[in-house]
Amino acid sequence: MRRLISLVLLLLVVTLSITGCSTSKAEKNENSAATSTSVTTAAGKTNSKNITSAPEKEEVKNLDSSVQKPSEAAQPGTTASNSNTITLMITRDFGKQVLFKQQAAIGSNSTIMDVLQANTDVTTKYDGNYVSSIIGLKSHNGGISGSNADWFYYINGICSDTGAGDYILRPGEFIWWDYHEWKNMGFVNSAVIGCYPEPFIHGYRDKVAATTIMSSADNLKMAEEVAKALKAKGAASVNMVELNNNLLEKRTNPTFVIGTWNELKTLAWINNFNQAYRKTGTSIHFTDNSLELLDFSGNSARTINGSAGIIAASGSGLGDGHPLWMIAGTDQTGLQQAVEVLSQSPEKISGLYSTAIFSGEIIRLPLP
Repeated sequence: MRRLISLVLLLLVVTLSITGCSTSKAEKNENSAATSTSVTTAAGKTNSKNITSAPEKEEVKNLDSSVQKPSEAAQPGTTASNSNTITLMITRDFGKQVLFKQQAAIGSNSTIMDVLQANTDVTTKYDGNYVSSIIGLKSHNGGISGSNADWFYYINGICSDTGAGDYILRPGEFIWWDYHEWKNMGFVNSAVIGCYPEPFIHGYRDKVAATTIMSSADNLKMAEEVAKALKAKGAASVNMVELNNNLLEKRTNPTFVIGTWNELKTLAWINNFNQAYRKTGTSIHFTDNSLELLDFSGNSARTINGSAGIIAASGSGLGDGHPLWMIAGTDQTGLQQAVEVLSQSPEKISGLYSTAIFSGEIIRLPLP
């Protein structure tokens, strides 16, 4: 029986590495629209100053959503010398140590595997579809009781649902490979924040949807700060709406949720998401009186009492081009800290899976 369980676990690891982070997700069509920043009201009208409550049954399709291909969107800093390049970053231990990071040239049909092999020392198995080592770091399967370490990769901050040899790269994309330990197959990081401002610029699979920012009317100013920062980075369209549970359940756009925990926990979807903290991959768990920070196994490793903020991302599954980004705080002060990091010092979250901000400290998550 132990041999059978070990074999099953090994097959899961192989599948995970072959497909990036495994499994597939159906692509969704998006509607195109002009670049804009707006506040959407219940009647579908826009208002530049106030957020008006949306009816509970309103869906994202009523927002001023947009789709713009990377080749069509104005990209900040794009020149003739870098228009046919992507960012390739290779790290270990959830981004803690950067092993390689540079702009890499791509051709018209270059795959992720092509670029990886052209720029690093990589070995593969199974007809070249499975990455067994990069820069000498080898995948390791320790069985049920031993340690396991593998290579995981993200396309514009989204854990891939396709093999590295199958994904055709587009100019400007951000590819991140990370080597780290894992214990729980259910604890999967379906999205990460360390590729910001991706995926809000180049999206996923050549689909770039409008960004939705949710907040209460009391936090409109902070929502506007985030929207301004996104547009400065090249986001094609940003729409602001009031906190709405139905829109979260039927999310069809990359979405920011901004608020204190007391505000956010009133939303059933967010509350359920928080209760499933061992499986979301965010390494964060809000309690009534504190903020728990998790290790890579999903266990609480540190508890913060006091003003703290978090920035974390998660998808509904692997290859989800519409991830949820949560900017939250234990209180208003903690929330303001998190918003300021993203809008004013985004370089501080580069290469992070998720983060907590406490007394000015940027805490890398998951914890060791």
